[in-house]
Amino acid sequence: GGYTPKNWYGSYKGYITARHALAQSVNTVAVKLLQEVGVGYFLEKMSLILSIPVPELKERFGNNLSLALGSGELSPMELAMVYSTIANGGFKVRPRKILKITDDDDIDRTPPELYSDEASEQILDPVACAMAMNLLESVLSGEGTLPVRVKDKDKIPLAGKTGTVQTPKKAAVKWGNRKGIRDSWFAGIFPGNVTTVWVGNDQSAPFPGSGAGISGQVWLRYLNFMRSRISPDEKLIKPFEGDYVQVDICGELGILL
Repeated sequence: GGYTPKNWYGSYKGYITARHALAQSVNTVAVKLLQEVGVGYFLEKMSLILSIPVPELKERFGNNLSLALGSGELSPMELAMVYSTIANGGFKVRPRKILKITDDDDIDRTPPELYSDEASEQILDPVACAMAMNLLESVLSGEGTLPVRVKDKDKIPLAGKTGTVQTPKKAAVKWGNRKGIRDSWFAGIFPGNVTTVWVGNDQSAPFPGSGAGISGQVWLRYLNFMRSRISPDEKLIKPFEGDYVQVDICGELGILL
């Protein structure tokens, strides 16, 4: 329909693996994938994750292939819900906001029910979620946009995604054609935890940086604080039921080992 996506680095790599494409934020591959999956199917799944009707999502996001590159705006909490659903093996995640915490002097002496929740429903294919988590691990590998280099003894399972939103031309003109980006994003995952970081300006004022260089660094500081609480034996992908076969694939050639 006349839409011509381009890569942030200004060139094309030819045929590459999906893992390498995600690790390097290759725009054209993401758009082709959404074209194959279908925008309608994508919006249906987003509707289930966010509990927002599809017509409302279409009005809010638009209904085109640029959604593959983040043209549908989300709040940090909504983005955390998307990644949490994937990390949760496809089970629906319902945000809970803590309103009050009391001690024994401020409650009835009858032991209260501290927490209860309804059973989560499976809204995404657990096999697809496991594959997505495996791909997201590549972003923090040596080939990714936010490589995390630590000694083998300090390694823990990590995954995530950087995101950089360029400043629209109209906004740049408003700010004297100042160079820079509009939004810096990072969604980081380690066992039992999904965290999203957004850095930006409510007035869309351009500022220098990128998702990896700004928001990613904020998340890394948080990770370093939490690292001692994470066991290296914990897994990002928990056991699940599904029709799949796990194999080893060469990261450079994309062939079975």
